[in-house]
Amino acid sequence: MQTLFASSHRFCELHLSVSGPTEWLENVSMGPFSQLTKLVVKAWPTRPGCRGLTPILSASPLLHQIDWSAPVDPSPLVGIYGHQFLTLDLLDIGLRTDSILSILAACPQLLSANFDFIVEMDEAFLQCEIVMESLTSLTLSGSTYMPIHLLKSICAPLLHTFCITWTGEGDRALMANPLGFFLMHSPLLQVLKLHYVIHSEMALIWILRTHPHIKHLSVKAVRGSQANLLTDRTFRLLTCEEGETHRQGVLLPQLEVLSIIGGLFGMHGGRNALGNRAILDFTRSRSPRTPASASPQPGLLRLVELDNCEGRVSGTTFIRESVDNHATTSNYRRLQGWIRWW
Repeated sequence: MQTLFASSHRFCELHLSVSGPTEWLENVSMGPFSQLTKLVVKAWPTRPGCRGLTPILSASPLLHQIDWSAPVDPSPLVGIYGHQFLTLDLLDIGLRTDSILSILAACPQLLSANFDFIVEMDEAFLQCEIVMESLTSLTLSGSTYMPIHLLKSICAPLLHTFCITWTGEGDRALMANPLGFFLMHSPLLQVLKLHYVIHSEMALIWILRTHPHIKHLSVKAVRGSQANLLTDRTFRLLTCEEGETHRQGVLLPQLEVLSIIGGLFGMHGGRNALGNRAILDFTRSRSPRTPASASPQPGLLRLVELDNCEGRVSGTTFIRESVDNHATTSNYRRLQGWIRWW
């Protein structure tokens, strides 16, 4: 190890996976890590905590990206060195809401952050609002407690990409107001992924009305309980009138990628002819009029992924795959319906 770390001044990226004692770090001369920009920690012993990483972080003036998978809360280290971080990926470790807020507060220059939340704190302990002036990408993922107070405590006015996934059990209507509050302060969103958090079609439509710059929209609904979440109304509002050039009044006038998984059973499995017609009208209105116009243009669809689609539109192919028929084969795809421009 001494020989390896003797070249630490040449490291640009360092991956650590340490499962045993870290006393050896105290006997190894480290640094300076003058070229180190990215640190990946795959494993780290719970005890004695993260103190062994201090020599690395303190000698890495250019370090700005941290990918953390170890089951140890990195908040103490981030609190000291977070001022230089631009990217944090903490999706593989469950963090309490207060830990996430502390990390954000310690990283004022942060551009991108991924968090896996596991515990919500009582609102009485969360009286602060964290304003992230530079944050452009945020991913939140959890499976236990709803991130209600977390969403109410973060403000990211320059946010470009937001992805939230919550796979827990509970009334998703409780998340509507906090989610709306958070998104209201992020008017520049272009990529929005709402996975298992929308409770009603009206809630989704309200979000889309208030974020006209969205180019990439992904919605996932809970199988079974939300089988009929969306109706033809959503697709009618996304459909441009014939001959319309500026797409005024239409939802998401700049939409290029749409993915809806689940929530469409009433339109397809329920044999809703009106719903199928609405999807066809939507795709036609957003497709290139002629092959010559197939070059990328704002508001022209590049990719649509839907559940259980069938049919054909000029310039568009619908491919239908059944989950039941493919679930036990290597050809099973998570996205059953694909619409692609050929």
